[in-house]
Amino acid sequence: MTALRRRLAAAGRDQGITLVELIVAMMILGIVLAVTSGTVLSLTRATSTARIVDVNVRESSNGMNALAQSVRSAVDLQQPSAADRPAFQLASAEKLTVSTSVNFVDTQSKPVLVTYDLDANRKLREVRTQSVRLGSSYWQFTGTSVSRLLTAPVAAPAGTPLFVYLDKNRTILDPGSTGRLDDAQLRRIAFVQITLPIKSTTQQADNGVTLVNTIGTPNLPR
Repeated sequence: MTALRRRLAAAGRDQGITLVELIVAMMILGIVLAVTSGTVLSLTRATSTARIVDVNVRESSNGMNALAQSVRSAVDLQQPSAADRPAFQLASAEKLTVSTSVNFVDTQSKPVLVTYDLDANRKLREVRTQSVRLGSSYWQFTGTSVSRLLTAPVAAPAGTPLFVYLDKNRTILDPGSTGRLDDAQLRRIAFVQITLPIKSTTQQADNGVTLVNTIGTPNLPR
């Protein structure tokens, strides 16, 4: 039996790996896992950030497009026995009411009264009120109203209001202590500067998006 064991030992020795070799292999495996997991984590974080920014950009764009369309299509309203009513009927830092020729309800060419303001959660809200014909060319806004939310919460202003109103010379119209423009100033509005800062949907403040646009009123005789 002893001779047989000697022959088997001489034929091939299999003593496994040493402790040092095992430790080195574990260290290499740890380094590979650390590099791989770090790369995967970075890619996941970048993908998540890009998705959040994309959502915020789309939210801002939707709100800005709706505002631009309404302001650009603003029209004064003819009155049967008085001066035309100005297109802008209310103008303050965070609320805007304007009569516009954009009608999404039917194919009739008639004005629509549109109000933009912020709800209790500071989301941009649009309220559209249909007009009813009074005479051959006169309208009043006593029709049905439809409300919708356009954006995620809007960040609190940091020195720049949501709406700034300018005359034809691009001079800012000051609302004064009342916080809103008076009737004479409403008739002078030729441009509206809109600053739309959409808050980040995560805890990372740099994921927020701010769009700024100055919109003219080509339909108004200014």
